[in-house]
Amino acid sequence: MYEKRLIGRRPLYFRHAPPLTNLDDYSSDELPKAPFKEAKPHQRSVYYFWWLFLKEHAGYMETCVNMGEGACAQLYSDFGDIRDDNFMSWWAHTGRYLFCEPQDAPVHVYGSPEFKLDTENRLVVSLPLDRDVDEMTAEIRQLLKPLRRAVPIKASMGEPKYPVRAKPVLSSLYQHYQIWRLRRDHPKKTLVEIADLAGITVDGSTINDAQTMQVKNSTISRYLKQAKCLIDNVGKGYFPIMRPEQARLLGLK
Repeated sequence: MYEKRLIGRRPLYFRHAPPLTNLDDYSSDELPKAPFKEAKPHQRSVYYFWWLFLKEHAGYMETCVNMGEGACAQLYSDFGDIRDDNFMSWWAHTGRYLFCEPQDAPVHVYGSPEFKLDTENRLVVSLPLDRDVDEMTAEIRQLLKPLRRAVPIKASMGEPKYPVRAKPVLSSLYQHYQIWRLRRDHPKKTLVEIADLAGITVDGSTINDAQTMQVKNSTISRYLKQAKCLIDNVGKGYFPIMRPEQARLLGLK
């Protein structure tokens, strides 16, 4: 679980790495593998790619143009207008609340007990501020162990409003996105030429003989088909779904 602290507000929690900035306290090892060289911290998140692929959905973008009227009106009521290219602004105002875990009851700090301890599953603890934090945390864990045996663990409050539906591989999502955009921007180029623009080689060779061209044609065709599936499903609120059978297995419509 990833924690994202908000200034003056409760932290939000995510099952997958949220978009981060250089101000966030995370090491590179704690984040997903960078999808491409020189990727910025916020680009190392499945939620960034969710936004990118949604921007490729023609029906959704038309709904944005029409200020929420159209085929994707219901999705628009949550995701809003994404025509602006400033992802982090959209994330701060809208995105993070769509993907965070449902919030449970907060931890309170009481100057003195304000309720009868025998009526709530709470424990008032006095913490000396001049103690070592790690030592106090260890003591609190030991204190809670016998108490938790008598109190059943609260069931999960459920999923985020828009859960990630499959294990995201960011490098794969990036490559699918790049190939889709290359095809969109160069509609007259052959699939082999798209493969060359994308830097796809066969056994490291840059020579396009008959066998190599066949492999490149097949590879780009597969990428485009899967990218279209990603875009079709993100327009329904599901991501990342690369194959129709994935959606069927998950019971998605």
